[in-house]
Amino acid sequence: MVKKSWLIILVLVGVFLIGKNQVFATEEGYVDCGDWDAVEQQCINCDYNAATCEVGCGTNCDCGSNCPGGECIPNWPDCETDCDYPGGWREDGCGNSGWCDATEDCIPECTPNWQNQECGWWTCSSEQMYQIDVNCTADRCVDDGSCLPPTCSMISGEPKPWINQSYDYTATGVAGGGNLTGLRLWETVTSGEAWHELIYPDPGTFCTTSSCTASWSWDVLGYKYVVCNAHNDTLPENAVNSRCTGNPFKTVFDTWSDCDVADSDQMTVAVVDNKTCTVTLDDASIDPGGSVTVTYSGKVNGPESDEVRVWVEKQDGSEISIPPTVGGEAIVPMVWGGVYYYQAGSCDILTPYVDSCLNKTKTITFPEVGDYYIHCDVPSDPRKCSGNPFCSYETESPSAPISNDCGANGWVSCSVSSDNAFLEVVAPISTADIKADGSDIDITITEPDSFLLSWTSTNATWCTLSLDTVDVPDMTLNGSETVNFYPRTDAYEFELICGNAWNSATDNIGVIVDCGALTAGVDANGEPGDITTSYDYTINWNSTFANSCTLERNTVDLGIESNNSSKAELAEANGDYIYDLVCTNTCSETASDSVTVTVDLCGNTICEAFENCLDCPEDCGECPKAWWQVWGGNLFAGLTSSSAIVSDIPSDITCIEPACTPGLSVLDRASITDSDGFPVTGGGAIEANGEMVTYRDPYVYVIGSAQTRFYENYDYFYSKYSLGLSPPDDFTGSEGDAQKPIYDPDKVAYFRSGDLTIQSAWAVADGESYVVFIDGNLIIDDFSTVGELITVAEGGFLAFIVSGDINITESVGYSVLTNTAGNIEGIYIADGVLSVATNGVADKRFVGEGTFVGWEDVSILRDYDVVLGENNESYPAETFIYRPDFMKNTPEKMKRAQMLWQETN
Repeated sequence: MVKKSWLIILVLVGVFLIGKNQVFATEEGYVDCGDWDAVEQQCINCDYNAATCEVGCGTNCDCGSNCPGGECIPNWPDCETDCDYPGGWREDGCGNSGWCDATEDCIPECTPNWQNQECGWWTCSSEQMYQIDVNCTADRCVDDGSCLPPTCSMISGEPKPWINQSYDYTATGVAGGGNLTGLRLWETVTSGEAWHELIYPDPGTFCTTSSCTASWSWDVLGYKYVVCNAHNDTLPENAVNSRCTGNPFKTVFDTWSDCDVADSDQMTVAVVDNKTCTVTLDDASIDPGGSVTVTYSGKVNGPESDEVRVWVEKQDGSEISIPPTVGGEAIVPMVWGGVYYYQAGSCDILTPYVDSCLNKTKTITFPEVGDYYIHCDVPSDPRKCSGNPFCSYETESPSAPISNDCGANGWVSCSVSSDNAFLEVVAPISTADIKADGSDIDITITEPDSFLLSWTSTNATWCTLSLDTVDVPDMTLNGSETVNFYPRTDAYEFELICGNAWNSATDNIGVIVDCGALTAGVDANGEPGDITTSYDYTINWNSTFANSCTLERNTVDLGIESNNSSKAELAEANGDYIYDLVCTNTCSETASDSVTVTVDLCGNTICEAFENCLDCPEDCGECPKAWWQVWGGNLFAGLTSSSAIVSDIPSDITCIEPACTPGLSVLDRASITDSDGFPVTGGGAIEANGEMVTYRDPYVYVIGSAQTRFYENYDYFYSKYSLGLSPPDDFTGSEGDAQKPIYDPDKVAYFRSGDLTIQSAWAVADGESYVVFIDGNLIIDDFSTVGELITVAEGGFLAFIVSGDINITESVGYSVLTNTAGNIEGIYIADGVLSVATNGVADKRFVGEGTFVGWEDVSILRDYDVVLGENNESYPAETFIYRPDFMKNTPEKMKRAQMLWQETN
């Protein structure tokens, strides 16, 4: 705050061919004969080729005509002979020799006698010569001169299907040398085991005809081998022509199978027990949970008793999730070959060969839907087509070889229809039917109409009804209900599902809704458009044909429950509040409206928590302003008009005694009565914010005459001290931080030519007196935060008389606002402006003791909070305290009267 005019105050990632190499004799490799024997008609002393049994003739051996071409006919036993022309020499290797007739062909190749046994005779014929067995007919000879052995074949035999029945067999045989002297039949249980002759009980007795029939029966179950063999008894038993006859007793070879006997000389016979069983059902198809009665019978045509069993299985062989039950008890399955079998019952056959298990029944309950087999079996071995799924060697046919399986899936492959039955367990088909107003097709209604929903079902044990996937509870199997329309979507979709434990059925019906014209509207306080208010207000909204509405305030859903209503809103904080109403209908259409309420609480006469004196002086009052105060002294302002002295004194409501006294001039520290002074102006007004001007009387001040001619300024006091025109500078070199000079009682004044800054503490003691003339400006700065920067003890004196300005910087003062000790003390007189500077934000408290004069102006600018004025209510920003002791200690030169002589009228 700037006060005009002068004022005097006292006061933070091979085949190879094996064959005979046919060697024809040539001259190569032979030695010449020594001589020719004409009697023997042969060469003598001839050499021969030992490797090939061939002899040769040379130039020294004259064979004559018997050695044409230089080749002699050899005469070596066991050697092959080549005769390429008629009349050749023949020799049988046993000493018999001679010439072939001219008409006879030579033997192209001769074979040695058969395994060195009986020698035959050479026979010359037009085709070839054979060396044959004497007992071998021509049709049994083969090219190598051997005779085929006798053979036999099994040509008939009808096995009976059970034990103790006659088996008829017929065998036929062919003799090796023309006479069939023996035909035998043999049997064994397994190949290579003990053999038994079937025709006669004693081995060696023969059937001498070309065919033989025998009958035989077995009382032992199992498979049998029947084998035939034929003999020519003119040969020894180990003769070669006994080979490969199927004779199991020959000695030449270890076993008859070594002869690679054909299948025709043996038969396989199955000897089985004729077990039988049958099953019948009283029904081929039942409902789940239903029962079927199985009737089963069985017999055993054999020597042993047995039992008949009844089995259940799925056709695919899988496990039955809910097993069938008998008598309420679930059947435990057994697994064989990956197939699940459930035994439902059994019956003992106590008497062999008779039907001792007749028309037994078993009632089976089937909880699970499926296709089933029900079959019977007679389990003891052997199991011939008995329907037994657990057989160990049952075969597909009686003539098949031994096998360890039953063929495809056991009893199915070898069973007859009487020992198994087929059962279907079929679930009843459920139905569902739903109608709207009796219609099976979608209907249309007009909001807010209602309609009749009805539904029926068959073969169902449960029903569910849903509206757009929302289930309706407590559904019945058949029923109806009137449905009142309520907003949801543009169409209702009702779905009825009815079913039982095995299947379900679904039906749907739709109801289309005519949605109508959708509207939405919102306002504040019933006024059209946006409003501004300082008080609580009411939001109103309404809609037509709306399914639902949402109301948001600044995008936050207010959670309204009705499409047409109102809501009281509190005006709690300033701001713009935008209310958006959005409504939808069952056809998914939308309508919206909006209104903005501007809340400005300034003006409602209540100073809200968020308001202050700055933004709402209407409710909170003006922000407290900085003010200043004088303790115990007078103050003077020379303005003759307008406001001469201004200080915004707070009211006694905020400035509370004794800590704070709301006045311009108040009592001194000692609260001495009538120590407060009087404000004096040259005619201008005093503004104290309506508070007291002086402590003794709130409104008392003095109006004096304006000063027009005589000033107690720099020149005034300078002249009293007679320092001359150019006195010496007492602060040369220390003007930036002037130190208090050492006291000299004889020095009456100190002089500075130019500006002077005081930053270090000055302490004037009792009895010391300093008068400092500054021909320039005085700056007082407390950057070191000394606090009490310039002090003057009682009994001391200090005066700064400045020709320019006195600037007390913002650093001088206290942050602790309760501190009232003087920051600077003394007499401060400036011809220019005396200013107490501000930092512009939040100042320190300034306390000055003494007399402060600014002949041009006094500028007091401190403010605790420039924006809100906090702390201004309780503490003056500047406090000036009167020191009457300075009057007493003023030097005599300053007190001397000054006379002004002037001519007057």
